[in-house]
Amino acid sequence: MFFSKTFGRFEFSVVFVICAMLPLPWAISVEGASVQNVQKEEDGQTRQCEQESCEQLELQAIENEYLDNLPLKQLDGIKIGHERKLELAPGQFYTVRTLSLRPLLFEIPNFLTDEECEHIIQLAEEKELTNSTTLEDMEEYDEEPEEVDMNMEDLFEGLDENKDGFLDVDEIVNSLEVAHGGFFSENDIKDMYKDLNMDPDGDDLLNVGEFVSVNESLIRDWLDERTERGGANKVRHSKQTWLQQSSTNDSVLNILREKVINLTGLPKNVIENSEQLQVVYYELGGHYHAHYDSEDVIKHENATCGQMAFNFSDNDEMTYRLCRFMTILYYLNDVEEGGETAFPIADNETFTTETLRAAGNKLYDLSNHCKDSNIVVKPEKGKAVMWYNHIIDEETGWMGDMDNFTLHGGCDVHTGRKWIANNWINVADTPQEQAAFDKYIVEVFRNETAQKLEEEKKKKSADEPVSIDAPPLNINDAFPGKDIQIDNKEEL
Repeated sequence: MFFSKTFGRFEFSVVFVICAMLPLPWAISVEGASVQNVQKEEDGQTRQCEQESCEQLELQAIENEYLDNLPLKQLDGIKIGHERKLELAPGQFYTVRTLSLRPLLFEIPNFLTDEECEHIIQLAEEKELTNSTTLEDMEEYDEEPEEVDMNMEDLFEGLDENKDGFLDVDEIVNSLEVAHGGFFSENDIKDMYKDLNMDPDGDDLLNVGEFVSVNESLIRDWLDERTERGGANKVRHSKQTWLQQSSTNDSVLNILREKVINLTGLPKNVIENSEQLQVVYYELGGHYHAHYDSEDVIKHENATCGQMAFNFSDNDEMTYRLCRFMTILYYLNDVEEGGETAFPIADNETFTTETLRAAGNKLYDLSNHCKDSNIVVKPEKGKAVMWYNHIIDEETGWMGDMDNFTLHGGCDVHTGRKWIANNWINVADTPQEQAAFDKYIVEVFRNETAQKLEEEKKKKSADEPVSIDAPPLNINDAFPGKDIQIDNKEEL
């Protein structure tokens, strides 16, 4: 069926392999892997520890580093419009301006130089850009729909939110299930009524008789065709690629990473072992309707953070979720018209889950309601926009619940084109899990380096220098073929 009695905008459940998970490419940090063999001091003497105890000491040392520096660093917004100067590179000061307190949202003009922006675009163009995806795109829609034994009159009653005996256009839009990543407006529904003769009297209302007579297969075909014929009806209409930031000799990417470390104040390993830099290209009409970058533990209490997948055997079927503590977005060019980043409910003092749900599809539809958002950020070349997807838990000092005010998206590009890049900063559920992940990264690098060293030794004589230049790693390479379940229902 194409209608859901749960009226959250994006309702879906996906099962897929981690390599396809958005695709969630975590970068293996070489610099962060430079931990030496831990030594134990006893009676004033330093002794080499046994392998097992050494590993425990190493893990404990990483844990202690996090525990000793709680709470996680978070920039204080102070008040809307507040400006401060931060030295993010030697002798280079940047203005950080507060745009919102809920979520904590900042803009940093001229964070990147024109040359740095153009260099990142060039790196992206040299790679293959592919159509951007959302989790809902992973759903298999090419299979025949299952037959559902459902009383259409009962379904009509469930969809009739105001109980007036009719389904208006808003009620259809709000209950329409996503098909092929489709996003349908009021005008789309009216076009469907006309094309399929679903509303003979033309009053934009379906009574129970008209609704029951609807041929589901015709509706499915119409929605599929409307979605596939162009980008206007896609939730996300853009192209993307990923750039390796850790273990790279690219000076621009290295400088960017160091500035992010200084800007966030977070531990170096957290930054270096987060996802790669995503670069996104929007052509005319490109957009990304309102969405969240992370997922809430409250809604996914049995799901662990995706980067913790290494902790389970290949036979385990675990449920994972996105754990993106922060987002830093960079505008890589000026957009002639459109392409703003909108935060529909930022600093909305009257916000509740109920009012958000009652707002329906319009809140998410940035093609038609971009300027209705509480905060709209204009894309300007070199500017960075930073926000926290999660609040800090007051008891633990670690990453807490997701901040629902972070709902955001990219408005339509009306004239020109738009290039952006995203740094997502990943944090595990607890300091202990974060330390375990960091240690795992270290071990993967050590194993790869040892293997590379062994191969080089076989090829060269003992008198020749040996290269230990291990290739950059990706978390997807560390556990290929693992089945991941993501039960991602963005109900609000």
